[in-house]
Amino acid sequence: MAICQGKDCNRVLEPSTRRERKYCSERCRKTQYSTPCEDCGAPTNGSNGRGPKAPTRCRSCDVRRNRAAGAEHKATVERLWAEGLSAKEIAKRLGWLGKNPGAQLSTLRSRGYDLPHRYSPERCERMAVGAADRMALARAMYAEQKAAA
Repeated sequence: MAICQGKDCNRVLEPSTRRERKYCSERCRKTQYSTPCEDCGAPTNGSNGRGPKAPTRCRSCDVRRNRAAGAEHKATVERLWAEGLSAKEIAKRLGWLGKNPGAQLSTLRSRGYDLPHRYSPERCERMAVGAADRMALARAMYAEQKAAA
């Protein structure tokens, strides 16, 4: 009978007809690659082995760090937009790789970023007239339906 070689496991492995197993599960195998988190000291998950891609933080510290970076990113984008920079200029300054920075700003708007639309005065007038015309048409149609009934 073989015993699992994972850290702190010591489970008895069932005999295999193929080759001899060292670990009872993938989780036990990956625990040998875990290192202490550089922030809190908790073990990392060891998911990418021991190379340069190995995680340096545990899950909770990684989430905390990403949230802080996200808040900083949001503030930066909102500040640049308020300063009057175009979408293309913001993309260049922040190193965005997409081909359509306007679409990226639209996505950020849907995620709650405060990025008001910048319309020309002429467009604002057209939009107001268009909305008023649509409302008048809807009222007329409603009145016709009511009169017909």
